[in-house]
Amino acid sequence: MREEWHFITLNWVHAFPVRGGEHIGSVGAFRVWPLMAAVLVVGALLSVAAARTTREVTFELEDFSDTYLSSSHPDAVEDASPELMVTSDGGSQNWTVISFTPVATLRTQDTVVRASLEVSAVASTADLWPVSLRSKRVLLSGPEPRVTWHLPPAIACEVGVLSVVDHPLIQGSLVSFDMTSQLRDWQSEGGPPYLGIMVQLNGRSQAASFAFASREHLVLVGPRLVVTVAVEPSLVSSILFEPAAPSVLKSCTL
Repeated sequence: MREEWHFITLNWVHAFPVRGGEHIGSVGAFRVWPLMAAVLVVGALLSVAAARTTREVTFELEDFSDTYLSSSHPDAVEDASPELMVTSDGGSQNWTVISFTPVATLRTQDTVVRASLEVSAVASTADLWPVSLRSKRVLLSGPEPRVTWHLPPAIACEVGVLSVVDHPLIQGSLVSFDMTSQLRDWQSEGGPPYLGIMVQLNGRSQAASFAFASREHLVLVGPRLVVTVAVEPSLVSSILFEPAAPSVLKSCTL
């Protein structure tokens, strides 16, 4: 073992030029290695400490209200329907609107790791599969928005998220939409009281129909928002929302 260590040390030393019979850096060979070891140890300790400062917590939120907008019945309020319709036949449209109230659970300083909207299918049909569904964040002014086709909610200026369904859905199947970026945007705006989400078909020329369970459905669970956040361990049991200063919410056209 001593001969092997001696050989490695000499190789390292002789890699440097020789000046006047003295190996440049020969003394550094015994100074650099302890320094590198110390750096590695400190880095490992910092990594462990950072890992202990946060913990991932996942929770589910039931929707606070839900409805759908129908171009065939433009003044109808469908907030008591057991089914949420998302349809298109190339002409008439149905769009679903769902609202949540994350303010009681999610704080502005918590880091949103991932978030998803999950809806349970009741039935589905399409002329051609796969079918793309799009979710968008909408701006709601009240807990029970009485929105209609003629009075739709304002939509946030964000890129919608697509969820592709490649086959007919059996009853109870879950369709999931990635809402991570939308929830982070909602959070950055100071966490308005209501988080609204609209689901519609991606493209109005596509002929397809989806019925999802609303919160009034007697058999299937209604929409859920599943959120994972990174929080300090000492705050896991008391995740409370601390509102930030309100900001001006910019809306776009549907």
